[in-house]
Amino acid sequence: MGVTYRKRGHNSWEIVVHRNRERAYQTVHGTKDDVMVVVRELARLEATGHNLIDALRLARQATVAPPPPPPAPTFPTLREALPLWIQSRVASADLRASTAAAYRSRCATWLYPFVLPDGHTLGELPVDTVTREMLGGVMEAIKRAGKSLAIVEGVRNPVKGYFQANKRTASGQNERRILAAKRHPSSSLPRRPSSRGGQPSS
Repeated sequence: MGVTYRKRGHNSWEIVVHRNRERAYQTVHGTKDDVMVVVRELARLEATGHNLIDALRLARQATVAPPPPPPAPTFPTLREALPLWIQSRVASADLRASTAAAYRSRCATWLYPFVLPDGHTLGELPVDTVTREMLGGVMEAIKRAGKSLAIVEGVRNPVKGYFQANKRTASGQNERRILAAKRHPSSSLPRRPSSRGGQPSS
């Protein structure tokens, strides 16, 4: 077994340990005197029976930092995401501008300000934490206020469309579980035709 070294750059040296046809490498930063200290230490370890090839390889592996974990996914709030989705439907000619304006108005009045038991409003929640029960509470609040079916549908239709399009729920399951095609069990409201045909009444 032998040890050699060579200069690689300014204050940078590469030490090479040879054994038969095997080689292991170690980079040292410093002066030539610093390199000689390392070379003498390697010679001492070799004389005491250490396998320098394996030792250097293990040392190099230990200095390679593991890759950082991927960042956790982040989701926009309901107040941020839903208006953008509504606008995208207008841009793709799937929704009339007048209907979109009605949806935005109803959601701003009833959906986003809805206060949850923990004191947070529904609009400030990330979309992946919104549940079917929360949305059902909004529908019940609209009914208790004596508002028309058009108001309920003006909230339910865009919310249902958004979550169906994104296909994710707060628990990481399919978004269709938040607002499926069926009505919320607590709401005995009939289904309405698609809003494409006209603007809901206020």
